[in-house]
Amino acid sequence: DIEGLLSITNPSVSSIISSMEKKDLIFKRKDPKDKRNQLLYLTKPGYELAKESSKVMIENNQKTFGVLNEEEQNQLNTLLTKLFERSEDLK
Repeated sequence: DIEGLLSITNPSVSSIISSMEKKDLIFKRKDPKDKRNQLLYLTKPGYELAKESSKVMIENNQKTFGVLNEEEQNQLNTLLTKLFERSEDLK
């Protein structure tokens, strides 16, 4: 369930999926186990874009968090996890 995972509305998800299909980044197939559902797959250009995006994100994270030593990174991770879990409880 993409809406729940990303905390966005169904129309937003539909719009994003349509846009990605038009750009040949994904394609849809009916779920053979449940015809009401559609499965999404990356196309080759979609896979390449995802791979490049991941690379850029990793580089940016290294630049951003590189100012913290390992202990500080662990503390930050602990605090962010705690905040995330609390926000999930409030939903």
